[in-house]
Amino acid sequence: MRNPEQIDILTSTYRSEPFLEKFLDAVPKQTAFQHCNLILRMNRPSESELSLVREFQKKFPNHLSFSVAPKLEKLGASWNAAIARSKSPLISIWNVDDERSEDSLERLADGLSRSEAAGYAFGPFSVRRTVGKFFRHRFEAQTSPPAETHVMHGMALGPFFMFRRTILERVGPFDEQYVSATDYDFAMRLVRLASGTWTASSLGTFENSGKGLSTGASMIQPVERTAVE
Repeated sequence: MRNPEQIDILTSTYRSEPFLEKFLDAVPKQTAFQHCNLILRMNRPSESELSLVREFQKKFPNHLSFSVAPKLEKLGASWNAAIARSKSPLISIWNVDDERSEDSLERLADGLSRSEAAGYAFGPFSVRRTVGKFFRHRFEAQTSPPAETHVMHGMALGPFFMFRRTILERVGPFDEQYVSATDYDFAMRLVRLASGTWTASSLGTFENSGKGLSTGASMIQPVERTAVE
């Protein structure tokens, strides 16, 4: 890494058993792992999930902090609880069902190192669409820096962006009122209050199974999107 800074990875889990083992295998493969801390907030974890997390903690005792929510939380509350436990100058979200390129965190951190004025870093990613257990198709969601209008009115930051802890003083925490637009609302405040830096090659693959908070067929999505915009 260009100028190594510690990175906190924020992850919230709920009914994550199908993805958690693969996710925990992927985290140490990040080229920036020696500078990373995984801050895990678990909602109603199964014994199997807790076992996987404790095994990870035994292997990498200095790279994990996890807590169990006292009751089922909205995603914003879980991410805010994770931020409250984090200490690093750089923060990035990683959902358990998404796949990051192995140098993803390193390239984002390097981008922020090169651009001291930037409050966040982002880049291209692909989307994998699945229906049930079957892979349907994959497409590149973004291959070049989006136009400013798209950044200001769309989730152009994608699922893999990184931001500086200091920017939270201007942007504020995740809004815990939202159900499906939590990251979208935060991203919109981020791009309106800070400048960003772009990294050129793909950061990973976003899993769209049609069942997620932001991808499921919920009537609340258009309502919350309108509220954000």
